[in-house]
Amino acid sequence: THQYHRIELSTLHVLSPLMVDQSTIAFLWALGPGLLVLLIVLVAFRYIRPRRPVIFDYRRTLVTREDEEGLDCNGRHFVAAPPIEDDGWFAPFKAALAYGDDEMVESHGLDMVMYLRMQKVLFGIFAVSAVVTAVILYPVYGTGGNKDLPAGDSEHVGGLDVITMANVVTGSARYWATAVVDVVLAVVVILAMKNFYEEFARRRITYRKKNWPTSYAVVCMDIPAQYTDSQSVFAYFDGAFPGEVLEVNYVVDATEILDMKALYWKAVSKREGLEYNLSTPKGQAKGRPQHSPALFGSCRGVAKVDSINYWQSEQDRLAAEIKAAQEAPESLAPRF
Repeated sequence: THQYHRIELSTLHVLSPLMVDQSTIAFLWALGPGLLVLLIVLVAFRYIRPRRPVIFDYRRTLVTREDEEGLDCNGRHFVAAPPIEDDGWFAPFKAALAYGDDEMVESHGLDMVMYLRMQKVLFGIFAVSAVVTAVILYPVYGTGGNKDLPAGDSEHVGGLDVITMANVVTGSARYWATAVVDVVLAVVVILAMKNFYEEFARRRITYRKKNWPTSYAVVCMDIPAQYTDSQSVFAYFDGAFPGEVLEVNYVVDATEILDMKALYWKAVSKREGLEYNLSTPKGQAKGRPQHSPALFGSCRGVAKVDSINYWQSEQDRLAAEIKAAQEAPESLAPRF
């Protein structure tokens, strides 16, 4: 029994620096949840994207990209999705990184381009810092002398602190080497951000020069009640700015139309999702989907209908109602 306890205590004594060291525990707490969250995001995205038409690239197989005026078969302005060559775990990320900036400006706008460029810049800064740290700083820190001090000394370090600056003696050559590396990394970060903002300024000027509505359109709200159509509003602004106003579109903000549009896009998404599922081998084996249009789909005696045809008819019905409401907006109650 005494021998067993001596072995157990000796083992704990050897492992205790790694088990108790606060920096090691903090590192593991940061690494563990981080990897877990990354795994959950990848699994969730890989599971959800084939089932959500608004996310996955299969929408390109359901929409004719050559439709007139940049509209898809549902009358929606589409944006070109970057092509995905394979269906691997990181395929969407590789496709996004390979997507050209000039093409993305036209399809998604300048904000999306600069956001993605910022992510690339941050990744580059992180990669350079990681390489410099692994190749230069870790060896400099790891060969410091504080780890060899007696355990009771206030400067003694152990665990992961051995490869940090805590293992470097203040004023030593390793200390100044660290300072030089930090200055170099700071210069790299400043140059990277300078290049980013110069690129943003250049693209912003080019973007504003393009003949796009976002470059010259103005949205006016709270228009007085006497201006009830596009002609009267145009006459007002043309009088204030002669020859400067190209066109006016008077839009009535009606809750009823917005509600119908929400139902319309729900029908579109339902139909597209069912069409995609039917195009897969698993869906083909099950056949065309059917459901009961009754409440909760559980009422007996109500015949089931073809789900794709049902949502297509709902889409067509709502589209007609929306068009009629937009042509006679004065018949709807405005939303204030």
